[in-house]
Amino acid sequence: MKNGIVNKLKQYVWRIVFVLFSLVFVTSHFSVRYAARFTTQGSGGDSARVASFSFTVNSPLVSYSGTLAMPNMKPGDKQTYSVYIANNSEVVLTCVISVTNVTNNLPFLQWGIEESDVTIPINGSKYFTFYVEWPKTADSPEYMGLTDILQLTVSVEQVD
Repeated sequence: MKNGIVNKLKQYVWRIVFVLFSLVFVTSHFSVRYAARFTTQGSGGDSARVASFSFTVNSPLVSYSGTLAMPNMKPGDKQTYSVYIANNSEVVLTCVISVTNVTNNLPFLQWGIEESDVTIPINGSKYFTFYVEWPKTADSPEYMGLTDILQLTVSVEQVD
């Protein structure tokens, strides 16, 4: 008789386990299906390019040989040159112009630039005036036939 009750209990236990697994399966199936209504998807993209950086420098001071002849310059003379810088970029440019006496053979030479640090807007341009002067007081024969080299440097940077 105990065997009959144990067998019946086993059958009930297996039936209960089967019903519970079935309920779990059905519940999870429907809950996942309904939860999917609240999920989202997204995507995106982006692209970028670098702005154009271009400028032009025109001047009789700019030469490929690196020298500029100032013929017939003598004590008391002053020569003036124009330096033209055009901004062909898509950005604003800052220009710094500096002058260095490279050889210093004629240490009394005076030079200058009207403006040495300017900002040039997009598609803008600027003329700089550069001068070299030989003072009248420096008229000693020891300077006859000497040459000097002045280096004009134009540094151009973009403004961020």
